[in-house]
Amino acid sequence: MDLEIFSSLSLSVSWLLLPLGIFFFVFVLYSLFNLYHLFRFGVYNFGLYIISTIYILGTVFLVSLAIFITLDIDWTASISLKNFFEDYSQTILPI
Repeated sequence: MDLEIFSSLSLSVSWLLLPLGIFFFVFVLYSLFNLYHLFRFGVYNFGLYIISTIYILGTVFLVSLAIFITLDIDWTASISLKNFFEDYSQTILPI
């Protein structure tokens, strides 16, 4: 397999933030939609507020955990596509 076309190509690690950002955006929209319908059409009792509080606190915990994990990553680094395909071409795509 000729890997010379990948010799000068590299991909910045910061491109991995794009799917993460899209996921968080969709999650926030979905959560706001659900919380609106829960408070608008749900039965007002103590259980509604307990479930909503647990959901919001769990979301805040998981988002802050994801932020603390991603803070340690060097987002300015780049991945060489030549090295990436050389390492895996022998095991994934045997030719």
